[in-house]
Amino acid sequence: MLVSRLSEESITQKAKENWLSYWKYFSKSSHQKCSVPNCAKNHNQAIFVADPNDQQESIYVVPLCAEHGNNESNQLEIQDNVELVPIGFTL
Repeated sequence: MLVSRLSEESITQKAKENWLSYWKYFSKSSHQKCSVPNCAKNHNQAIFVADPNDQQESIYVVPLCAEHGNNESNQLEIQDNVELVPIGFTL
């Protein structure tokens, strides 16, 4: 699945780690690896993405390894089975 990476200019590394905790809490998945196909590294942060096919233009959290999480590209290919967690949930 191809998703669009949202701007991360003001997001710190600590914030990316906190968003990973958010993803783990709200996800029904036990997925431990980076969401990028063929990446065998464990995820250690999360970023904001948008699904170009989502007409509501929702923002989602996706877990990635440091290499892919810190990549500057606008488009990101992720595995189809990765759960996209919306950012609107609260405890």
